[in-house]
Amino acid sequence: MYNIFGVGGVFLISTKQRRLKIRPNNIPNINKMSTSEKILLLEELWDSITSEESNIPMPQSHMKELDKRLKDYKANQAMLLSLDELQSRIEKMK
Repeated sequence: MYNIFGVGGVFLISTKQRRLKIRPNNIPNINKMSTSEKILLLEELWDSITSEESNIPMPQSHMKELDKRLKDYKANQAMLLSLDELQSRIEKMK
């Protein structure tokens, strides 16, 4: 299991065994990549992380919030909007 923290352009990957310090400039050829290539790289990295979802711990506070939202939804207390209603409200705010 690992945690990734990003602070000031430095990414720390923390595992039980070790802590790695990764700076974007330490990635080979990253300075030669276009912005779109960097975004594609990030997408691939994210996909590799999410494919291992079972290894990503969820904080108890998140579980409590999800349980609360599901309970509200089932009790019909949650205020749900259609996409059209949501877009209309957003347009009124402009």
